[in-house]
Amino acid sequence: MSYEKKLLAMKGLIKKQPEQVKEPIKEVNRPDFVKWSSSDYDLVHTDQGVYYKISTLLPHDFKHGGTQFSELSSLVAKAKRDFKGHPLTPEESSRLFFYDTETTGLKGVGVHIFLNGVLFETATGFQLDQFILASPQHELAFLKALPFQDRDTIITYNGKSFDLPQLEVRWTMNRKLLPSFPQVFQIDLLHGSKRLWRGQQERYKLQDMEREQLNFHREDDMPGHLAPIVYMDAVRSGKTENLDRILEHNKWDLYSLVALYIHSLRHLVDAPETRSSQTELNLAKWLRDLKLLPNSRELYEKVTERYEKQDIPHAYYYLSLLQKREGEFASSLDLMETASELLVGIEKLDALIHCAKLAEHQMKDLGQAKNYVQQAKTQLLSLTAILTREKLAFYLAELKNRDERLDRKIISRESASFDK
Repeated sequence: MSYEKKLLAMKGLIKKQPEQVKEPIKEVNRPDFVKWSSSDYDLVHTDQGVYYKISTLLPHDFKHGGTQFSELSSLVAKAKRDFKGHPLTPEESSRLFFYDTETTGLKGVGVHIFLNGVLFETATGFQLDQFILASPQHELAFLKALPFQDRDTIITYNGKSFDLPQLEVRWTMNRKLLPSFPQVFQIDLLHGSKRLWRGQQERYKLQDMEREQLNFHREDDMPGHLAPIVYMDAVRSGKTENLDRILEHNKWDLYSLVALYIHSLRHLVDAPETRSSQTELNLAKWLRDLKLLPNSRELYEKVTERYEKQDIPHAYYYLSLLQKREGEFASSLDLMETASELLVGIEKLDALIHCAKLAEHQMKDLGQAKNYVQQAKTQLLSLTAILTREKLAFYLAELKNRDERLDRKIISRESASFDK
């Protein structure tokens, strides 16, 4: 229809042509959720809908790889007692849940969680519950089945970036029919693993941690990236053989979560014999970064007693800083001097500058301070090719100002001595 005719039609001056009536699309009559016949799947009916559930009971002495689950309670108690505030330590009164999901995609409001795996300790052992989404129409029942409450501790692997944000998205999509999302405390073992084993592994996927730290190797595992395809195929076909393999994959993920958490807590609270100097240094620095200074100092001191100097230069560097903080200046200078002899590159330069500061301000030994400044200048000359222009200018100004100030102090001290 032309513009003029449309305008006239709007004014009622001409009649609109009747629209062609379309036949309604006939809907295929089908159930709103897949009815799987597997004997392992329990179909749970609620007022909000249905979901499938599988529960697996484990004894307290269940072992995964080289880790026995019975260690968990005592290690958690020690962490709560000695390492409050550490990211691996749960809140005092919280319940512990290990949590892992499988989803129909990676991100977006159209992505559903179709499997929630939850593992927790009971009075008689451990229980692993797997909740399976029957269909998107029954998502409300599926979400309400999760046992999480305010102040619970949820332990995941990369859960801060994926599992829990995805759960919050699905919770938000059903917010009118759900209570507020529980305010849980999160422990993400991916971040903890990177802090503990930095410099000792190239990759930090959960299966890498299994091989490197847990003495566990999966056999005939269904890769997690196939989970969406497998789930949708099970929904269409009603067959669960491959879905069973995804459930097994999810079980292994949860078993490895428990084992890795136990393994991480061992390093935090028990100092196992298998702990390397690099792991101990990583942990000591982590404690220092968290301002858990007494714990950090104690570990640095143990490291300097256990290992050869040339293997642990950073232990001397950071222990010196902690001793300086406590006012132990002579010992701090000795340690920093040792660090400056062992370190290389910019780290050696920084150690020499720290030595100069201690000698000048705390020990009042201007000649010694002057000597450290000269060593630092020599070190800086060897770094000119690798430093940025800004860094080079910063160190040049730092050493120039320090050298000139020391000269003034030495002249002033000599003048005062001459006057006497």
